Amino acid sequence: MKHRTQVRPLAQGALMSAITVLLALINMYIPFMGLLVVFVLPVPVVLMQLRYGMRYAFLAAVVSGALLLALAGPVEALLLFSFFGIIGLTFGYAFRRGFSPTWAVLTGTVAVSASWAISMGMTFLVLGLSPLDMLNQVYEAMTQAFDLYERWNLVSAEVRTQMLAAWDLIRDNVYHIMPATFAMSATVSSYVTYQVIRPVLARLGHRLEPFPAFAEWRVPSYFVFGLLAELTLAMTYPWHGSETLVAVGSNAGMFARMAFVVMGISLATYLLRKYGVPKLVSAMAIWMMVFTPLLLQVAMLAGMFDALFDYRRSRLGDRDR
Repeated sequence: MKHRTQVRPLAQGALMSAITVLLALINMYIPFMGLLVVFVLPVPVVLMQLRYGMRYAFLAAVVSGALLLALAGPVEALLLFSFFGIIGLTFGYAFRRGFSPTWAVLTGTVAVSASWAISMGMTFLVLGLSPLDMLNQVYEAMTQAFDLYERWNLVSAEVRTQMLAAWDLIRDNVYHIMPATFAMSATVSSYVTYQVIRPVLARLGHRLEPFPAFAEWRVPSYFVFGLLAELTLAMTYPWHGSETLVAVGSNAGMFARMAFVVMGISLATYLLRKYGVPKLVSAMAIWMMVFTPLLLQVAMLAGMFDALFDYRRSRLGDRDR
């Protein structure tokens, strides 16, 4: 009987490893599908973790990595293993322990950061590309994309200029704000991975708690200290003279600003829904807000106001939440 109980997880582990390798190969050789597949890659490892625990999940990840090593080479195998292995094991642990969606995403953010750090290290060692080189490539891709959007009348020339100017500012200060940019990008990737994994696991019999509706998102009021830290450290630079402290303040401020922008858009979504604005009109309004720098500044202030005074609860009533 004990032999049978061991054979079943090993057999399923072999199947999950084969599925992982197949998904990894699709990600490598079919670029258009790879954009979606990359978020599904951790699913087999997560499934093994949920059903049989860490030991069998780790074994399935190692077998998948060994197969990719033989099929795709050491660099590609390590890059893919860093994603489906580290992220899959981390999310699987969080799900098995019953973490809330927020804590699961935060835990996944750590895993995504570790995976990206490995990828960046391998990229630098193999191709000699620094983060700034990669940002320059992204800038070129964004320029081409905005040219296309402008031809299709999706954005105006003024918006295109402002967005690219903002990206120039980011690129010029990349080493100051890289930690915050890295953390925010990893958080977004972790959130998307969670949202992609959840319905897949639901079909396989493992229900995960959904996130609250976007219109109900809020951040703690203490996020405002990020802005205060940035302002204080910048104003006192002549006194302390430390570029490191200025960089710390810039990262704290950037993280807080982005959080307040998201909360401002969440508040706008809430108000549009509350007052019965049609969905199409609401979508167009949110789209305009996202792509208009001035409205993004308004969204940031609104998000900060909501974090400090809890507008949705204190002004509109608990019954509407």
